[in-house]
Amino acid sequence: IIAGRGAESEVSDVKAGDLIATVIQGASTCSTGSHLHFEVASGGVHRDPAGYLKSISGIIWSNGSDGAFNLGGNWNWPIDDPARVTQGYGMTYYARVRRAYGGAPHTGIDMFSKSSNYNVRAVADGTLYRGSIKCGGGILRYVKVKHTDGLETYYLHVNY
Repeated sequence: IIAGRGAESEVSDVKAGDLIATVIQGASTCSTGSHLHFEVASGGVHRDPAGYLKSISGIIWSNGSDGAFNLGGNWNWPIDDPARVTQGYGMTYYARVRRAYGGAPHTGIDMFSKSSNYNVRAVADGTLYRGSIKCGGGILRYVKVKHTDGLETYYLHVNY
């Protein structure tokens, strides 16, 4: 997506905390179940989202042998009531052992809420875009927020 292969359209300016999408319930294109895939990029290069998200208590680490990782930023989480992280950034178990991405690293953090709330919120102010890209024989929908500091955040497996 960050390579510009998706089809995007500008929507509006957004503020941190604004509702920008909802997580698709159940399996969707390139996804086996409900979750938000959250990415951060700068200059066309992926960044580890853990360095931008606030550390919060109560997270359930459901990412297998990878275990917990440090969170070191000041952004609120993009989902309400975050409770479960199912995959982190980089060469995760799914990337290195199951070769889920053809041997490439996982490009974001997969998460979902412990409540029945599927809202997705902007983590910082910026301009909202809606997009889609071909993936696994279907169309993957996402939203992107382009921030004034040069960062871009991507939110995949969503409805808008």
